[in-house]
Amino acid sequence: MSVVHLTPQFLRLTSGEFDLATIFQLLLSKKRIRSPLDTLERCGNLRFLDLSRNEITSLDTCLFDLLLLEHLDLSHNKISRVEGLPNPSGNNLRTLRLFSRNITVNK
Repeated sequence: MSVVHLTPQFLRLTSGEFDLATIFQLLLSKKRIRSPLDTLERCGNLRFLDLSRNEITSLDTCLFDLLLLEHLDLSHNKISRVEGLPNPSGNNLRTLRLFSRNITVNK
């Protein structure tokens, strides 16, 4: 199976929505997705995002620009370091899952 890159077309097919701004939930677990994740910026109404068990190597800061996002699951990816987590008062993020064997968090 080949690596998947997030494109607007892929998000439309996966979600069943034509307009990316109308997507509220994306379940993208086990899709072999790699960074960058900047296409997700177009999903301004996204509230639940599951990107667990993919090939993502870094925590893309564009995810924290999704101001309505409440739940983000990045567990079991290839992320080894997390730096510069956003100020919680700047967004609605309530749950951030980063379950992994070896991950370092720096403030």
